[in-house]
Amino acid sequence: MAADEDSDEEHLHVDRVPLRVFSKFIYLLVFFTGIGSFLVGFDGGNLSCALIFLKEDFSLNHGWQSALVSATITAAGIFCLVAGFLAERFGRKPVMLCASFVYAMSSILTASANNVTQLLAGRVVVGIAIGLFTTTIPLYITDIGPDRLRGRLITGTVCLIAAGQLVAALVDGVFAYASESGWRYMFGVGTIPALIQFSGFVFMPESPRWLIKNGRYEEARAALRAIRDRGADVNEEFDVERVSIDEQVRAGTPDSSSIWRELIRQPGLRRALVVGCGLHMVQQLIGTNIVIYYSATIIQLAGVRDTTVVIWISSLVFAINLLATLIGLGLVERIGRRPLTLFSLLGVLVGLVIMAIGFQLTTLNTPLVTYEEKHVSSEDTGVCHPYLTCEACVEDVSCGYCYVLGDDSSAIQGSCSQVRPSPLDISHAIEGRCANMTGASDLNLHWTYDHCPSWFTWVPLMGLMLYLVFYGQGMGTMPWTVNSEIYPSKFRHAGFALASAVNFFCSLLVGSTFLLFIEVMPKYGIFWMYAVIAALGLFFILFLLPETKGKSIEELEGMFATPWKPSENSLLAPVEKAVQYVHIRGLNRDGRNMSVDSDSD
Repeated sequence: MAADEDSDEEHLHVDRVPLRVFSKFIYLLVFFTGIGSFLVGFDGGNLSCALIFLKEDFSLNHGWQSALVSATITAAGIFCLVAGFLAERFGRKPVMLCASFVYAMSSILTASANNVTQLLAGRVVVGIAIGLFTTTIPLYITDIGPDRLRGRLITGTVCLIAAGQLVAALVDGVFAYASESGWRYMFGVGTIPALIQFSGFVFMPESPRWLIKNGRYEEARAALRAIRDRGADVNEEFDVERVSIDEQVRAGTPDSSSIWRELIRQPGLRRALVVGCGLHMVQQLIGTNIVIYYSATIIQLAGVRDTTVVIWISSLVFAINLLATLIGLGLVERIGRRPLTLFSLLGVLVGLVIMAIGFQLTTLNTPLVTYEEKHVSSEDTGVCHPYLTCEACVEDVSCGYCYVLGDDSSAIQGSCSQVRPSPLDISHAIEGRCANMTGASDLNLHWTYDHCPSWFTWVPLMGLMLYLVFYGQGMGTMPWTVNSEIYPSKFRHAGFALASAVNFFCSLLVGSTFLLFIEVMPKYGIFWMYAVIAALGLFFILFLLPETKGKSIEELEGMFATPWKPSENSLLAPVEKAVQYVHIRGLNRDGRNMSVDSDSD
């Protein structure tokens, strides 16, 4: 039945003119647009895996590791705001081309870095590209996509973020065997998809909506002909779009200097911002950023020793995330945004609880310090001598744990030894058995700086995978999908950019504090904290998130115009305004039902 309705909508004729019949070219267009989303995910997966090599090659402490993550997020947050205005001033296409070029340059800069400063500069530049992509891609997709497929197309671009993370982990797994500088290849390979997107997008059309808004009518018709089915007369849709935009202009379109005041001043826009920004806050404050950027680190913290094994487990984690996101892609237009988001966040909560319990088990069953090293080095300050367990030892950034792996794979003869403080070298102890790790494998000797071996490694890993199974289905995609739908056309670029900035700010908050939290509180305490935030997020979504499935862009513009009150969609969702009809050659431009005037009307 649903298929029949879609068919009727797609092939509806008004005055014998086919309306919104899309050609296969739109899939090519979405493909080249989606490469930008792929690159966003590729960078996140890349840094997650490369970070475990970078911290050894550059002797990075927790502060520098956090800085590399935070630099990217900060630049992305700033430029996602800038991107909204650039896309309105110069068009979606130029901003996309700029983003892909900047990404390619950042890959080269990062891959060739010889010191931490150059590495940090590369991370800032890639953040600029990510910010431009994040805002411009949904705007472009919303402009060109049919109403009935808009949610699926936007969710599909988020699927490509998950695909990028998986491909990055697989590529990193291969380069991990290459050489000590394998991380350079990990970053450098990002140049290839960036240049492919740049080359392909040169031939893609500009957004027809943007062209009409800027008075470039012939270019708009040409763009519509490229997107619509071959031979279709696009004049009807062109007229509809032009009248709609002209009405917005007559109603008064705020300029750049006043648009932020309008967003805050108008009650309807404020309500939309509460929902849009709130969704992004929940998405990030439940620990999303640490799962993306620190997945390999979390796997190490759970007790996995071998770095190549860590990367391949990361690949499995990202593969699960991609599969879950694809499931969400199939469900978004079937069950709707609201139930999918609630179900997803509930599963994320369960995953966080399991991770918290798993790390609590590893802490309670941590190996003991039973071996006393010979202290002969003048650099040894004795700061590590009092610790009696591995967990207490590695929580001190000055110490590491040296142990022998027993026949039953348990840690025996463990000792807590100091690392070289200046310049920081975490690869070995300054004295004792682990001062020289050459030939350590023959003695079955192991050294760990920031995690402990454990029998319960599988518990937090299970929680991590469960987290991603549910996160990918809804929480990973719905904040972006909903935010692309709920703002009026003339405020969409600003509303979406502001919500994206909130996303990056919260992402920065979580990403910059995770490793610092590890130094000052138990690991399980961090995940219990995220679990509490997820529980609060459930109440926020339950009370405030309305259903936007199947509604046209124009219909959604009036959704938040009335005060919060109970409704069937959510406990305090806004109720829609009365619909005003504009008759255009027989077409009712209400954004709901397309009908043909008859003589009896």
